[in-house]
Amino acid sequence: MISEGRFKMAVLRESIVDHRKWEALLMRILFSLVVLQSIQWGISYHPIDTGKANGLGKFLPVTIDLFSDTGLQDALFIPLCAVALVCYVIGVYSHVSLTVVGLICIGMGTLENSQGWIGHTTQLVTLVVLTQSVVYWIRPRRFTDGKNELRAIHWAKVTIASAYVVSGLVKLLRSDGQWFWQSPWLALQFVKTGEQNFLNRLEEPVVDGLLEQLPMLILEYPNISRCIFGAGLLIELFCFLTLVGRKSALGYGLLLILFHLSISVAMRLDFTNHILLIGVFVVNIPWWLCLLIRGKDNDNNREAGC
Repeated sequence: MISEGRFKMAVLRESIVDHRKWEALLMRILFSLVVLQSIQWGISYHPIDTGKANGLGKFLPVTIDLFSDTGLQDALFIPLCAVALVCYVIGVYSHVSLTVVGLICIGMGTLENSQGWIGHTTQLVTLVVLTQSVVYWIRPRRFTDGKNELRAIHWAKVTIASAYVVSGLVKLLRSDGQWFWQSPWLALQFVKTGEQNFLNRLEEPVVDGLLEQLPMLILEYPNISRCIFGAGLLIELFCFLTLVGRKSALGYGLLLILFHLSISVAMRLDFTNHILLIGVFVVNIPWWLCLLIRGKDNDNNREAGC
C-alpha cells in the first residue's frame, strides 16, 4: 500500500508532460502569434523628460533612438521578428531565432515603458521568450529535437507559474504580511484605474452602475472583500499546481483565466497577453479540443500523458 505521505508527494510532484509533435507545433504557432500581437509596433519616443527612460534606455540611450524609428521598425524589426518566429515554428535554429525575438521584445518594451508611465502587459510574454531561448541554448541544435522541445514547453509553464507566485509573495512582503487585512483599500485602486483613460488620454470613463458603486461596496463590506481578494492572492501563491499534470493545468489554468477576466471587468485592465499565454501553455486548448472532437479512448489518453 502507498502511505498517505507518499500519496501526497505523488499527487503534487512536478511532471514534464509528454506532448505530441502536432501539439508542440500548434503551441509554437499560437505562441508566435501571441508574441507578434503583444509588441506595440508603431510607437515612437515622446518622453515627458529624459529622466523617464527605463530599462536599457537608462544605460544605452541608443536603444530608444534605434527602436523609436518607426521607419526602421517597418523595414527591419517587424520583418526580422516575423522571420525569426517562422524559424522557431519550424524548429530551425530555435536558440538563435528566439534570442533575436527576445532582443526585439526587450527593445520595444524599453521604448514602451519610457513614455512617462510603466506598463506590464508584455513582460510575461518576453520572459517566456527569453526562458525558452535559454533552454534551447543549453543544447543548441540546427533542428530542434523532441527532448529540447518538451523542456522548452515545460519551462514556459514554469516561467508563467513563477510569475504568479512571485506576484503573490511580493504582495505579502511589501505589506508586511498584512495584505489580507488591508485589501479593502484596493477600492482606491479601483477608482484610479476607472479614471485612468480620462487622465491619460481625456477619454470619458465608461459609465456602469455596478462598477461605479463597487469601490463603496468594498469599503462597506470589508470582510467580504477580504475573502474575495484573499482568494485571488491564494490563486497566485498556489499557481505551481499548474505543473503537476494535464488535468491540474487545465483546471487551474481556467481558474486563472476567470481570475483575470473578473479583474478586467472590475478594474478595466487589459490582461489579454496573460490569458493567451495561459491558454497556449497551461490550458493547452488544442489538446483538449482534439480529445473532445476525436473522442480518444482511455488507452490513447494514458499514452499521451493525460
